[in-house]
Amino acid sequence: MTMELYDFDIPPCPKCGKDEMIHKCISQVPGTAQFRKNGWYCESCGIGPLQLGSFSEAEAARTALVLMNK
Repeated sequence: MTMELYDFDIPPCPKCGKDEMIHKCISQVPGTAQFRKNGWYCESCGIGPLQLGSFSEAEAARTALVLMNK
């Protein structure tokens, strides 16, 4: 099985332009069947959650599973 590697460089914040974007994966909302929004957040200006690049959160999760199971 071959896996295409993507450019994992994190772009700067689209709002303030600083290189302080972090990804947060937050757990299930207690007492409900809902999940909090996962995505990219800027530690500088607080914007988020955002989707950066052309890959969805589901695609990112699949890539993480592949990398963790190697």
